[in-house]
Amino acid sequence: MAMSPNRFAIAAILSLSLATAGGAWAQAPGDRAVTGIFTSSSFKTEAKVTAVDPGTRMVTVLTADGRTLTHKASDAVQNLGQVKVGDIALISYEERTSYILSEPGARLPAAGDLTVSAAGTKGQRPAGGIMRQGLANYTVIGTNVAGNTITLVDATGGEVRTFDVTDPTARSQLPRVKAGDALTAIDRQTLIATIVRKPS
Repeated sequence: MAMSPNRFAIAAILSLSLATAGGAWAQAPGDRAVTGIFTSSSFKTEAKVTAVDPGTRMVTVLTADGRTLTHKASDAVQNLGQVKVGDIALISYEERTSYILSEPGARLPAAGDLTVSAAGTKGQRPAGGIMRQGLANYTVIGTNVAGNTITLVDATGGEVRTFDVTDPTARSQLPRVKAGDALTAIDRQTLIATIVRKPS
């Protein structure tokens, strides 16, 4: 199915934001990445609008697997008054987590959280998108290759914690990880939704 102009614009805005947020430091002098891996998951689904109250902004939908969900549409969602019972909400979600291992002393990106949102313009069909990114830096305390664990502490200090490494690709990289290395974790979540009215 072709992407509507609204969805295309929202996707472009979010993609640009992702590139800006994640790529600004990748080429910076002084970065010495040893290795990097990522994991991702995504889904697309449709949900049928079964009730909508523009006054309270409450919308109820029936999902493809038979669940009934009721949520309040945020103030960022414009044109809610156009939504009618029987309309279809098209929802696309992706989560991608990247892990970048660097040598001791490498310059690291700034830790923190970033949220970018976009909405359809007035007069168009309701649509919206949101991207959240969290970035954290850790120092490697040690690894247990046989036990598939890694022990980390936040780069700014704090509690030392041990994590199970469950991803097969990450496990294969454990022998390369040394105490004192820096590990950057970037978690990005992108959600895009639009309302369509299917021909009767």
